[in-house]
Amino acid sequence: MSSQRTGDRGLTTRPDGSIRARVSYRGRNYERIFATKSRALQWRGRMLADLARCPEGIRSIRNQWDAVVVHAGGVAQQSFNLLDDAIEWLTAVKTEIRTGHFVDEKFRGCTLEEFIPAWKSSKARASERTMLRYEDLLKNQILPLLGSQKLVNISNKLIGTWCSSLLKQGTSVSNVRKALALVKHILKQAEIAGAISRAPLIAVDLPAQSRKIQRALTPLELKMVAKECGPYEDFVLLLGTLGLRIGEARALTVADVDLSRKEVTVSKSFTIDGKYRRALGPTKSRQNRTIPLPPGIHLMLLRRTKGKLPSAWLFTGARGEPLSDGWFRKRWFNRAVGTLGLRDITIHNLRHTCASLLIQQGTQITTVSRILGHSTVTQTLNTYGHYYQNDLTQSLQRLDEALSNVRTA
Repeated sequence: MSSQRTGDRGLTTRPDGSIRARVSYRGRNYERIFATKSRALQWRGRMLADLARCPEGIRSIRNQWDAVVVHAGGVAQQSFNLLDDAIEWLTAVKTEIRTGHFVDEKFRGCTLEEFIPAWKSSKARASERTMLRYEDLLKNQILPLLGSQKLVNISNKLIGTWCSSLLKQGTSVSNVRKALALVKHILKQAEIAGAISRAPLIAVDLPAQSRKIQRALTPLELKMVAKECGPYEDFVLLLGTLGLRIGEARALTVADVDLSRKEVTVSKSFTIDGKYRRALGPTKSRQNRTIPLPPGIHLMLLRRTKGKLPSAWLFTGARGEPLSDGWFRKRWFNRAVGTLGLRDITIHNLRHTCASLLIQQGTQITTVSRILGHSTVTQTLNTYGHYYQNDLTQSLQRLDEALSNVRTA
């Protein structure tokens, strides 16, 4: 038996005697089943009135009023049986966003530890090695004391107490600073995601930390170390004169060296993945750079690439595999600096050596930054600015000479 229309518009009697009520409004259809005609008529009248006054941001979906607000961290959404409740919620959320007091419903009561997965999802561009360092800080310094704290309760006072506890436990000032920086970053992401209305202003006084000044090798020391490294003499000189990170140098292939144009392209680097295995990925700054080859390095690489396929690794181990970082340090580099009596010298000092030699030659800081592959000149100055000390003395001497000449005239 088919359904039959009643005498009232928008109502249809179904085979089982129930009433289907329908409403068409601005191209959309809404319907609901009722046991009696009077209730169906009542619903149609109320539905038409509600649809006419329904504000933007609220829609009727499956007999419920669905309210949606788009904010900086995503979308806040809630469903209600009554339109008035949806309007009240929508108005309150918009007011909270406007006044800076909004907290997304899905994050209400969220603890720092519970927010970590959401924070990790925002770090898609971070390398696996970076995330490993973050995981260590979270596991050892942050979550044991702050993990159970609700995000909305984390204040500058609480952070100060946490830092003091870490120092009393024997955590180094350096690690406390790193953990503090990470907590600030997580809280800022919590603000962006709508988990807290505003990240707290954190200002914690930590003990002064003397920054270790990395020593750069002299040109003679660099050549001596390279010579002691035997078959990897060119590898050491490449690190010391072009400033490549060791992971970048190990990842070079024959195709990366353009001998005709006398330049090398740095586009990838070996790093450590989440399981502490060697992995090939982008450079640390995620930017490629092309560096001209000095004549001495060009000649060495000419011999190194001879007879090799473009896809072959430039620097290899005993079995033709990419050169192992640990094996090279232990077998060649550490022995070389030990034999020469050079204390506290690591492979990273070769990068400092490159920066020092460039600065001593009067190279502009922007050029130094490009060669080293830094994302900003500020990073270069913060790391290697102390090598400009000699330039400072010479500049003041030239200034004094200029003033003396004026007085003499």
